[in-house]
Amino acid sequence: MAGQTQQCLDWIDEFLAEAGTDKSKLVTATVYLADMARKSEMNDVWVAWADRDNPCARVCVGITFEPRDPPDELLVEMAVSAAVD
Repeated sequence: MAGQTQQCLDWIDEFLAEAGTDKSKLVTATVYLADMARKSEMNDVWVAWADRDNPCARVCVGITFEPRDPPDELLVEMAVSAAVD
């Protein structure tokens, strides 16, 4: 969970930079978890990454992910929105 969370956040940093913004401008975040019992693992990584001076609205939702090819275990997905100057 922690590794996939960090990978998601790294990608978010890249996408935000491409859009000319950064995590300090996040408005909302939706986190989809395959196992809500492991939410604290995701949260530890999120808290270390997030901009504490500019927190966004965040929701965590437990879901069942569709099977993938190759069949690796998908534990977390994220969707964010951010302001752009």
